[in-house]
Amino acid sequence: VAQTAITWLSFREMQGGKGSFGEAFSVGLQRAVPALVVGLAQGFVIMLAVAVPLGIGVALSSMAGGDDDAIVIGMLVAAPFAAIIASILLTGWWLAVPIVVVEGRWLSALGRSWALTKGYRWTAFALIVIVYFLSAAAGSVPLIGPFLQIAAGAFIAVVPAVTYYAIRHAKEGVGLTEMVRVFE
Repeated sequence: VAQTAITWLSFREMQGGKGSFGEAFSVGLQRAVPALVVGLAQGFVIMLAVAVPLGIGVALSSMAGGDDDAIVIGMLVAAPFAAIIASILLTGWWLAVPIVVVEGRWLSALGRSWALTKGYRWTAFALIVIVYFLSAAAGSVPLIGPFLQIAAGAFIAVVPAVTYYAIRHAKEGVGLTEMVRVFE
């Protein structure tokens, strides 16, 4: 609910309007289940994308020697491939939640995100790395880390919303007024 509400508030703020907590909570509730379904589908596919190369690495290592050292080496060789595949999928699907919130699509949110990020994936990947690095750094600050982590969580929800707007405006020429009509 929080991520969908923050996404909605981000669009209200970019439009120059102010959204109330009640409105944000209402939109957040309406879009929470579709966003959760999309997030679970995304996570499941990324998990499989990581598990398959690691499984292949372990299987090949087991066939080659079968001892623990060979299995560890197989996993170490396969891990970079798994990380690359996961990063590509995460980057291509990064805009799925803003698509659910703004466009109301959820069955096609991953495909729509993949299409929108085409040509912008390196930029999106850089933003993802920066956002998650800052979030991890915020959480490691002694004493106030948990409070900073809450702020970082809101930041993690805002950045994809702003990125969604910027990419959609650049690729499709759609302005904020047209995008937020869905909330009226």
